[in-house]
Amino acid sequence: FGVAFIVDRLIQLFGLINTTIIGLSLGALASLFQVFFTNTTPLSFVLLAFFILGGTWAFGNTVPVIAAQTAVGHERASVATGTMVTMFNLGASIGLAIAVVVYHSISLCAMKSII
Repeated sequence: FGVAFIVDRLIQLFGLINTTIIGLSLGALASLFQVFFTNTTPLSFVLLAFFILGGTWAFGNTVPVIAAQTAVGHERASVATGTMVTMFNLGASIGLAIAVVVYHSISLCAMKSII
């Protein structure tokens, strides 16, 4: 929640596109950190990676909403916000469905090889 206020300040300093690039870079960094997870990875490293990943959610959610609100003006800001949130949820639903299918198929193949 608090990161959203930082994002607003970054938008004022760097603009929408540069703030989006910062968010994408942080997402890539968090993903890179997760590549190095093993059963001996320190908890502090795991928490840092997920803290950065959580921060990217603030970038990914706040920047497009502010951009949409800015583009349409105050009269239609609520419509723009509702549309953006709906699109986020639709994209997340599709992404989650695909991830579950992939996970299930990989798990099924792994279980067949064990049995």
